[in-house]
Amino acid sequence: MLGRIIENWLTSVNERQYQIPFCQLLSAEGESVIDISSHHPHEKGKDIVTVLPDQTVKAYQLKAGRIDLSTWHSIEGEINNLVELPVEHPSIKVKKWHQPVLVTNGDITPPVIDQIRSKNESFRRRRLPRLGLIVKGELLRRFETLHGHYLPKEPEDFSRFLKLVLQAGRDPLDKDQFSAFLETVIPMREPGVTNLNLGRSVASATLLASYALHGCEAVENHWGIFEGWIVVAAYCLAIAEKVQLPQQYWKTSFELCVLAAQRALQRLVEECRGRSYFAEGDLFTDGHFFRYRMTLLIGLLSAWGLIEHHDVRTSADIDFVDTFVAKHLKESTAWGEAAIPFYSLAALLLEQRAQQPLSEALASNLIALMTQQNRDDLNRRPGFPNTYYSPEAAVRLTCGLDRNNLENFAGFLYTVPPLVDFLARRWRKYDLTGLWYSITRISMQRFEPGQCWEWLTWRCRTGKLVSTFAKEPQKWSDLVAEAEGLDTSSVPALARRNPAFLAMFILVFPHRYDRAVQKLLEDWSFSRKVGNVESP
Repeated sequence: MLGRIIENWLTSVNERQYQIPFCQLLSAEGESVIDISSHHPHEKGKDIVTVLPDQTVKAYQLKAGRIDLSTWHSIEGEINNLVELPVEHPSIKVKKWHQPVLVTNGDITPPVIDQIRSKNESFRRRRLPRLGLIVKGELLRRFETLHGHYLPKEPEDFSRFLKLVLQAGRDPLDKDQFSAFLETVIPMREPGVTNLNLGRSVASATLLASYALHGCEAVENHWGIFEGWIVVAAYCLAIAEKVQLPQQYWKTSFELCVLAAQRALQRLVEECRGRSYFAEGDLFTDGHFFRYRMTLLIGLLSAWGLIEHHDVRTSADIDFVDTFVAKHLKESTAWGEAAIPFYSLAALLLEQRAQQPLSEALASNLIALMTQQNRDDLNRRPGFPNTYYSPEAAVRLTCGLDRNNLENFAGFLYTVPPLVDFLARRWRKYDLTGLWYSITRISMQRFEPGQCWEWLTWRCRTGKLVSTFAKEPQKWSDLVAEAEGLDTSSVPALARRNPAFLAMFILVFPHRYDRAVQKLLEDWSFSRKVGNVESP
């Protein structure tokens, strides 16, 4: 059955869609992936470049579908570039010829085989490397071999995997089921598993996630793709954090997941650039969802924009994202506290555009909205939904469609403290003075996982809920000193070292957004990348 799933997936994807899984396959087989093309016109025919343990360099050109003579003639120029142009990369110190390989998830017709045979003879006479081939049958065998024993074992777990594979892809990702599925593949709670087997399980989970997310790929559900890859990346870090797994067993898988998530955001940016309106479905009922959709878009595009700004990249897309966030902010609405991380990233992006007043006003307005909605003494029921409520769940609650849900949110909030710190670090004493009475009437909640690594998982089996109230009165100098000197060690070390991932992580795991995360993201947004070095 797994073979059929892999075959159905492999034969229905294009070269971009199986590029990341193929990189994972190469990494699991011992090749170090040093370059992955973004399919720009200057790639020199090389989609993937790897280095073997013996320092042999290999370059791969990926194609999709059956290659016949007409297809061969259309790609012959790329093949010539693949073979004839040397690999240029800073990590390759010894200049020598690489091994070129043409990869396709289809078959190659006999006439094309003859063409390749003749071409290889020509390359041999010119002392150029021989072109290698990988076709569908070999890919299937290698993908199946990689999974080994790391598959869902129980019937219930395999049933969950099949449901994920067969989903249409248009609905929001079921992160609860997706995370539960990953925990059946990665032995998160099994003692005594060797590092090698843990690395194999992470690689297998990455490929299985590719199959499960294919429905989202087929309908271009970029949000679902983004969330899925961030969940897998989070579990890579979780197992690495738990057992202090050496980098060679998890880092490549993690980086591939993050790259796939960033590409999903890139495609979302491109889709937004090509649209003049953002309504979906029935326009008469979309009013319940339109403003929430704009909130999602603003947060997702802000995450992409912050990463691009940090890496000091320049493109028309960056200017578009900056303008999009500032222009459409007024069309957005928070469905609950789970929307606050989206606005937090928008506020940081607005600062990049030197729109400090708008950024600070956004934080002040969010505090005012939440504290007024959840003031217990005002008898407002049920209040502002907490961080565990998705947009869909919030709509059902506010529209009276979830009549059995009697949860009451009045009297407590999770996400006000990070926004208070945000304003305090910018010395907005006047704004906080006007808000302080309402802030002190709300219990500020935070969840502390029992084990640090569980912070990176969707659900924690252990932990405690901590409730505090803001001081009344509060000395301003103490408030600023506490915000500026905040301890961020509650965030796992591997997450702290990957702030770009953290910016995307809180959009997928909004219940992990807290003061420490806000501080880390602010420090990161104010820094710049010079080469491979962070500069303040």
